[in-house]
Amino acid sequence: MSDDANESAKLKSNSSEVFSGTLSLQSQEIPFAHFAHHCNLKDVLKVMIDEWNLQIPKIMVILVSDNASLSGWPDIKEQERFVKGLIKASNATSMWVLTSGLNIGLSKMIGDAFDLDFKKRYAQCYCPSEENIDIKKTPLIGVCRDTVLTYYEDFKNLEKRIFLQNLGNKPDEHKFDLNAFHTNILLIRDRTAHKSGVNRFLLKLEDALRGFYQSTSGDETSTFLPFSSVPIIAILVQGNINAVHYILAHLKRKLPILIIRGSGGLADILAYAYYEVQRNFEKIKDVEYVENIMKKCLSDKITAVFPSLKDNKMAHRLLCDRILECVQSAEPIENDVFEQTLLSKDREEFISMFLDHGFEIHKYMNSSRVITLFENALNEDFFREVCWERLLGYRKVMMLDDYFIDSDLNWIIENLLGMPIYVSSRELNECSMGIFNMDCPSEIAFDVARRKAITILIIWALVSNRGKLAVYLWKHGDQPVMLALACSMILSKMQQYITDTTLKENCMKLSVQFADMAVGVFDLCYNDMPAKAYDALNLKNKDWERHSLIDMAALSQNKNLVAHPCCQKWLTNTFMGNIKMRDLNWGFMKFPNYFKVILCAFFVYPMYLWVRFKEASEDELIGSIEYEINDPYYLSSDLRAKNNINREEIGRSHLKYHYPPMWQMIYWMWSAPITKFWVSNIFYAIYLAIFSMAVIWTSCGNVYLDLLICIWTSLIALESAHRMYALRKAFPNTPMFGYSLEVIYILMYVIFLFSFRVHSLKDPYGGKILMCLGLLVFYYRMIFIYLPISSTLGPLLYRVKEMVSVDFINFMKLVALILIANAIAMQAILYPDYPLSIELVRKSFHKAFIAFFMTPVGELIGTEPFCKTWEQTPTEGTMCRVSDYVDGRCSSGIAFWPYAIVFQYLLLLKLILLTILFALFSNTGSKFAAESNTLWKLQRYYLVSKFSVSLRLPPPLNIFSLISILYKFGKHLYSWAYDTMKHRSEDEADILSNEGYLPALECNYWKQLARDFYDKEEYKKKEEEYTEKEVDIIGKLLDDVNLKEDLIYRAKSQIAQLEADIGYTHAHLETLKYREKKDEEQKVSISLHSLSRESPYPRTKIQRFPVPDKYVPWEVMWLHYEPNTYTMAKSDFSSLIQPYVDEDILTMKQRGMSKDEMPIYLWNMESTDDGVYRNRKSWITDSRGKPLTYRLDLDELPRNPMGRTGLRGKGDLPRWGPNHNIFVVITRWQRRASKGSEHSLLGTADLLEFVGTWFLHKKEISLPGGFVWSESQYTVIQSVFKLSNDASPWLSVDDMIQFFRSHAASSVGSEPGEKDIKCTNIYCGYMDDQLNTDQAWKEVELWHIHYNTYTSIFRSFKANMKWRVLSEDVFIRLPYGQTTLLQDAIRTLETNDI
Repeated sequence: MSDDANESAKLKSNSSEVFSGTLSLQSQEIPFAHFAHHCNLKDVLKVMIDEWNLQIPKIMVILVSDNASLSGWPDIKEQERFVKGLIKASNATSMWVLTSGLNIGLSKMIGDAFDLDFKKRYAQCYCPSEENIDIKKTPLIGVCRDTVLTYYEDFKNLEKRIFLQNLGNKPDEHKFDLNAFHTNILLIRDRTAHKSGVNRFLLKLEDALRGFYQSTSGDETSTFLPFSSVPIIAILVQGNINAVHYILAHLKRKLPILIIRGSGGLADILAYAYYEVQRNFEKIKDVEYVENIMKKCLSDKITAVFPSLKDNKMAHRLLCDRILECVQSAEPIENDVFEQTLLSKDREEFISMFLDHGFEIHKYMNSSRVITLFENALNEDFFREVCWERLLGYRKVMMLDDYFIDSDLNWIIENLLGMPIYVSSRELNECSMGIFNMDCPSEIAFDVARRKAITILIIWALVSNRGKLAVYLWKHGDQPVMLALACSMILSKMQQYITDTTLKENCMKLSVQFADMAVGVFDLCYNDMPAKAYDALNLKNKDWERHSLIDMAALSQNKNLVAHPCCQKWLTNTFMGNIKMRDLNWGFMKFPNYFKVILCAFFVYPMYLWVRFKEASEDELIGSIEYEINDPYYLSSDLRAKNNINREEIGRSHLKYHYPPMWQMIYWMWSAPITKFWVSNIFYAIYLAIFSMAVIWTSCGNVYLDLLICIWTSLIALESAHRMYALRKAFPNTPMFGYSLEVIYILMYVIFLFSFRVHSLKDPYGGKILMCLGLLVFYYRMIFIYLPISSTLGPLLYRVKEMVSVDFINFMKLVALILIANAIAMQAILYPDYPLSIELVRKSFHKAFIAFFMTPVGELIGTEPFCKTWEQTPTEGTMCRVSDYVDGRCSSGIAFWPYAIVFQYLLLLKLILLTILFALFSNTGSKFAAESNTLWKLQRYYLVSKFSVSLRLPPPLNIFSLISILYKFGKHLYSWAYDTMKHRSEDEADILSNEGYLPALECNYWKQLARDFYDKEEYKKKEEEYTEKEVDIIGKLLDDVNLKEDLIYRAKSQIAQLEADIGYTHAHLETLKYREKKDEEQKVSISLHSLSRESPYPRTKIQRFPVPDKYVPWEVMWLHYEPNTYTMAKSDFSSLIQPYVDEDILTMKQRGMSKDEMPIYLWNMESTDDGVYRNRKSWITDSRGKPLTYRLDLDELPRNPMGRTGLRGKGDLPRWGPNHNIFVVITRWQRRASKGSEHSLLGTADLLEFVGTWFLHKKEISLPGGFVWSESQYTVIQSVFKLSNDASPWLSVDDMIQFFRSHAASSVGSEPGEKDIKCTNIYCGYMDDQLNTDQAWKEVELWHIHYNTYTSIFRSFKANMKWRVLSEDVFIRLPYGQTTLLQDAIRTLETNDI
């Protein structure tokens, strides 16, 4: 037996050891441990902590479920919320999550969800420019028996690495696959009789993490245990029969368990038993009830869930007893868990889950828990600094006492909310015990208690800076609009006590959010049920100190809600009172409403023509539907049934309207706010007219007019006082400071006016001043009282108010310093000798102020006629005078400095400061243009509210109304005294009535609206987040693309560099080949036609069709050969070559030109067309030495005799077919004195030089020569050199040779010999070049001129020619085709002359 076999047998025999390794499953590497159920826990923890590098968790979650699908849990959304919450919790803290690890049911759902979440987090954190991204996975540990696995046999060999493949579960055989997305797997060899090994291991692990083993185990074991207890929670989803034993043991350890009711299986049975026990808590102590009723119901439930136990009575009874034992062992922890969740941050979704599942929050909110919440808030800086120190005025060291709720909390609420919502500790305690001793009917007491508890909790959240929690709590309120308005008011008020800028901005944002939430919910109701929204505006809610919804909107300054169409409709109907104005068209004219109201009020009888009256019961119906509002005959179905009025009778009422009695018509007419408004407007105008007459009355005035003004003004003050009282009574939180100040000012004005004008203490001028001031004030008062009702003037007045109160005040602050400085400076420079007096001060500031309206330049014109200069300047001993005038009141304006100071002030004031003021006004006007209409609608509410409580008769007729009020007050006082004497108790029936409370159905409707609005906003946020994520992803993709483009660019650069290196290497290899000096027979010739197939085509991006060597010859058939076509335009050639360039025949054929229109070229012969010589004979010779006759292709154009090139057309070559070129290689030796130096490229001591032509800014070189365009073909060589103008053309090769010989110095004799100069024709034929195509190619005649002696040919060089030493870079800078020519010439030189 081998050593490995012995080791395996040894491990098998020792079943108490832990074997660890790695599973390779679906491309996932999963660490696993395999051990027996009785294995020492220390060994398992050692593997988990040391080998797997798992950290001791801060919380451990054990998911208990059965090995089956989740078919018993049909609520998919609840599954998604459960998984989402678990993932969120695992990402927020260090957590171990334990499942069965199988690829079925809950463990599969959790494993797949955790893997998807990890991939999302990784993708969001991924950035191409960053490295070492560390996104850790949450430890998801699978714990199961090894025998339930489909590949159980693979674990028997105890291999360190096991390769597995999921082939599918086998539920019938109780065999399952592992889930590949678990981070770790624990496999237990369970040899117990009841297969309880997994449960035992989980319980031992719980004891270890709770610290139970820490006190009982030795030092070695405690190394892997936590220093403090780890919170552990079990979650039961579905569950089978065997899970009840683990749950019972878990509960007996006083550990919490969360049961998902509705998931099926054991979870539903336990949930049912728990709620039954809670509901019948007192009866559960009765043994007879438990045996006969409780167990029977539970037995039926068990039979329905587990039909297999129907015939097994013993197992059935045992399971029933275990379930009851579990329920009795469980301790309700809802309140404690809810409190812990409340005090923990970022747990809002759990709070919402509690409330969604029917958590009775009023039972939690007793006085001790409320104090606990605020004590916790006191430990935070926000509540302590804002509420405790600044609002309540307490010191930091002070703590909450038992009277906090009844005193301090109510003070906080009243100050922040502006209304006293009394919170009683006694009431909270009674409600928590189910005793509803409140001032409301018993049938709605539960809802009122719950509503108040949520309100207190929201207020706690707001003052604790837990805005997100307040939003989550808000959506569970049944008065969402009122609650949102209250939250907005609290946050707005709290800003006054916050000093931190960031906190203040967050508070403002949250206040705006709650205001928008109120508008959003109300708008949803209005769109769904307009009548219900309208009715909500009328309800005086007792929960909010009898404030209606529109009152709360106005108190919170929620202009958007007040400006809502429904609210404006309500304001219009309230302003009209019980009257409705008819719109009668008289054809040629239409009377406005104010004209009709005035006529009807004063003349009574026009009411029969223009007015219809509403019954009192109709007020509830106003605004239900648009046509119902405008229809004065509309009655609801309830009202018709109540009054026995059918539809036909309503229809007939249109034909005949029954007016109420005359006295009631007059009463309703004068009670309508619109009548009060216009009548008081008329009387106020009369008052102003009489006041104006009294002011303008000459001399001391008219005593009777003054007395009338005093009386009328006093009645105006009484009217304002009564209005203030009525507003305070109807709207308790209406600010009264402005009204009180107005009453006080008017009364004081009446007293002073009476004293100065009517009483014996007369002061004519003082009285006149007082009258003028009063006239101005009361005229201005009319602007702000009566004009804002106009839809045109109202918004305009608001903009004017902002301009004056903000812009003009700021402008004057800026101008004040400039004005004071310049007033003093101008007076001092213009009147330096003016006497010091009050007149000096008046005169100084007069000029500065008057400059706002006119330009004071009169003092700069010259001196006054009465001003005389000094005949003799006073000496120092008599007096010191600055000016030249005797009188100090004379101006010294005709000078430079007075002009400079006055003009700089005028320039600064007129051109800069006033321009700034106009710009400020314009900016304010444009800024408030859109908002002013909304703000006007809010002011309209205050105006309608004010006139709705005003007296029916305006001053001075209101004296009759005041007398009536005094009479009623006396009568009420008498009745109260009489009832007191008779000891009559007041009837409390109306106190306990439902008035002021919403019905339960209404509350549920509004609660649903709040949730709909919240869900709608959440959907919008998700859409925005999704859009932002898309933008972010697109941005990252763009960055990735840019990065890839940069990498591609770098790769291209590297490829270009590599091509250059290849070319250099190629040239260097050719040089090495020359050094070998092999025989001609041994030399391997380079295959022709290789350069002609290179891509892309020079100076273009055109790619050649790839042509393998096999398909180069035309004789080889190639059906798939489809090359591109390219021909350079004739205009792109140089002007010298253009006359010799052929036309683009292929393009002409594509355009459909006929053969007659196309040029005719003679192939394989010489010709002269239009004076242009064209030699189309090929210089290539065949094996017989005769010129080659090339063939034509299907386009009747020459075909390259050397084969395919991958490109049609003639490319950059001027002619179709052969393009003849002549090149000359001119060389010489550069002798060196020191032969021991480094050898040349050819291996010789001397350096070889050649003549090169430079072009393209000296980056590339070329050999002398080029394209042959004339009959004298050597003329191209002649044109390269600099010759005299009278030089004869080279007509033959002898002329060219003679030219080169003439520049060689003779070593012997007068004529240079063969040793002095050597002229050799090296090659004549096809030239392999990159410019060649299938229909045009280069042919070359190559000459080599070598000087062995001194030569003077450099005198004939042009500027772009010079001698060049043959070096390695020459072969790189030469065109590839010419490189071969140079090599052939040097090879000849090596053979003969080296």
